Amino acid sequence: MEKQRNKTLNEYLKALNIDINELTNYELESLEKTNEYYNDKLSELEEFTKKVNFNGISTSKVLSDVGLGKNVANTHPCIDKFINKRNKEHKTILNDFIYYKTNKITEFARENKLLKIHDVEHMLLKTEYKQLQKQYNDSLKEIKRLQGLVVKYQNANRSKNSASLN
Repeated sequence: MEKQRNKTLNEYLKALNIDINELTNYELESLEKTNEYYNDKLSELEEFTKKVNFNGISTSKVLSDVGLGKNVANTHPCIDKFINKRNKEHKTILNDFIYYKTNKITEFARENKLLKIHDVEHMLLKTEYKQLQKQYNDSLKEIKRLQGLVVKYQNANRSKNSASLN
């Protein structure tokens, strides 16, 4: 991830088939600002993910941050129990977050799969509709052709009947 983040603007533009020499000053400045913005955001995200610990916060870290001695939890069991209880909450929140995100991803994947199946069914129905439409048009042409033959046959019969009456 860090390697990806450390790409220069030139490398990104090259990957996107954009020639830096063809950019206007405004475009170049805008792209530089945007690239810097993303670099900052990715750095923040990287720092945040480094700080996230799914094992909770160590007792010594809590005691140090609060300004208590590192042996306080050993000599005062109530403080140790309290820290352990709050660590469970910390872990639960993080695990719930991961569970929620995992469920969302699974849900999106399932919806995507259903949409793909629906798209395939739609394409099949569209193809079948086109075939039926073609058959219908062919049938109409055949009906018109047969009607023309019937009219010719009727006219021919009328001609024979009128000739035989004369």
